[in-house]
Amino acid sequence: MVQANLTDTDLTACIIYGISAWDLKFSEGTKQQDLVITLGAPEVAVDNIEVAQFVYLLLHNEKIRDVIDTVGKKGVLLLGRFTEGRIVVLERLRHELRKRGYLPIVFNFDKPETKDFTETVRLLAGLSKFVIADITNPKSAPLEPCDSAGDHGSVPPHHRGKREAIRPVAGLVDQAS
Repeated sequence: MVQANLTDTDLTACIIYGISAWDLKFSEGTKQQDLVITLGAPEVAVDNIEVAQFVYLLLHNEKIRDVIDTVGKKGVLLLGRFTEGRIVVLERLRHELRKRGYLPIVFNFDKPETKDFTETVRLLAGLSKFVIADITNPKSAPLEPCDSAGDHGSVPPHHRGKREAIRPVAGLVDQAS
């Protein structure tokens, strides 16, 4: 189903095993309950078509499970506006993180923040082992998504503006400062 209009549709208890759904249109009147995503036993049901595809992949694709597990154990989200002068810092961070067995995930703020953008950063922050944010120019980099890091045991966001609370990682000190 591509761009199907499911406005005010009742999908309750539908068997949607094998469905491929992209850019569907829903409304408040659309009912999505007990959508069956498996054939045979055990029966697995969810209440959202888009969630159904993801849950099915988690259940039946070991590589997807491994990817999510790897991001949670080794993923490090790097947030900031890495422009000409800051790109060197980014490259050193990537290098040092890889040497230590981590998986750097770079989110370079080079465009205006949108809701989807913010939600993507929140999701990546929640999946990552930890987050490193470049706060060199905090007015130009939307760092609010880091606020969710507090829910994951990271340094509270109120330390962002205090230089004494931030300790550089050995070998990663910015030579330009």
